[in-house]
Amino acid sequence: MKKIFTLTALPLCALLAFGACANRTDTPSEPADPSSTQVPVQELTEAREHAGALKAELDEMNRLLQVEQTEKQALSDRVDELEDALAAALEGKEGSETPDNNEDEPFLERALANGATLIYRAGVSDGPVYSEHLADEMKVRYADGTETEIGTSLSSVEVSPDGTRLLYNQGFTWEGAGTLWVCDFESREKRQLSLDGLRDMYTPAFADWLDDRYILFVEQFASGTTVMGGDLCVCDTETDALLRLTNTATDGFQIRSFEVFGDDCVVFDCVQTSDGFIEDQANPVLMTDELYELIRDEKTVDLRR
Repeated sequence: MKKIFTLTALPLCALLAFGACANRTDTPSEPADPSSTQVPVQELTEAREHAGALKAELDEMNRLLQVEQTEKQALSDRVDELEDALAAALEGKEGSETPDNNEDEPFLERALANGATLIYRAGVSDGPVYSEHLADEMKVRYADGTETEIGTSLSSVEVSPDGTRLLYNQGFTWEGAGTLWVCDFESREKRQLSLDGLRDMYTPAFADWLDDRYILFVEQFASGTTVMGGDLCVCDTETDALLRLTNTATDGFQIRSFEVFGDDCVVFDCVQTSDGFIEDQANPVLMTDELYELIRDEKTVDLRR
């Protein structure tokens, strides 16, 4: 009986052992952690998005570069055209004689608020004349048709703030002295300002009204290729008295021109020169109240301050 039990138990144990092995073999393995595969995919997606953004940025830069190149080429073509036109103009100028006058220029008209009209030809510039108003053969035509002859070779042509008088510099050129004149629209008379006190061999260069009474002008050496400006002077039209307001031209600091801004200030165009060459440029400002104090106290001012 014991032997039978032993023989029976052995196959049973074998079967149980085989079943256990089968169970271990057939049991599926646990799935891998999904996070282990998601990390590389996310990084790849971000890299692709970044690469796309860089490509879009590169495309935009290429587009802007093409626009810049197109504009540069257009500017280059325009410069070439201007250079060709300038060369042609210079060639034509060299091949013809310089006219002594401007008789072929048409007459221009400038209507004034007082009813008068300035009739003139555009002036021929003679060197660096620092004025925006050059005129020749000027005359004043009044509302009734009568006329007053003003003259030729005119610069600094300015109407007084109240519109009653005309200021002009006659005869000032690069190597020629000028004279300041005032024409009264009501009396229709013109007179030359005496400018007593103007230094010998000097000339009024640039001039304009400070107000209805005072005229500012630049006292400049009358000749010399190194002259670019001078000192500031004021003339009282009621007394013809002259007062010098600066004294720096001998030091190379010269006033070339100025602009009066009503009752506020005067802005100057100045240069500092040395041996005839410009070392520096400046635009000093002088308040109108300070100018009146200088005139009243008969003092000078250094615009280099």
